[in-house]
Amino acid sequence: AIQAIQPDVVISTGTAGGFKAQGAAIGDIFIGSEILNHDRRIPIPGFDKYGIGHVKAPACPNLQAALGFKAGVISSGNSLDYTDKDMAIMLEHGVAVKEMEAAAIAWVPGEIT
Repeated sequence: AIQAIQPDVVISTGTAGGFKAQGAAIGDIFIGSEILNHDRRIPIPGFDKYGIGHVKAPACPNLQAALGFKAGVISSGNSLDYTDKDMAIMLEHGVAVKEMEAAAIAWVPGEIT
């Protein structure tokens, strides 16, 4: 569908947990500034960065301001909980929101363009 429609923006909406230390509170809505994986650890030189899959999101300051949303780094994982290593990765990257789909959704358009 992305190849056929060629949208300017792909939006992923969903439910996530936020980190108070990064300014998140219950009920906040975030626009991702960057998206990554925190639990896709590949301990092979050269593949470790691929595993995290860091994707820069387009800046949307007008949308953010008009709707009162916050911006922050979003991290995806395959589990509701996290390991100490997962948390270390999230802290290293200043993750504000932890969820389960955004990294995959952010990765796809870059792979097919």
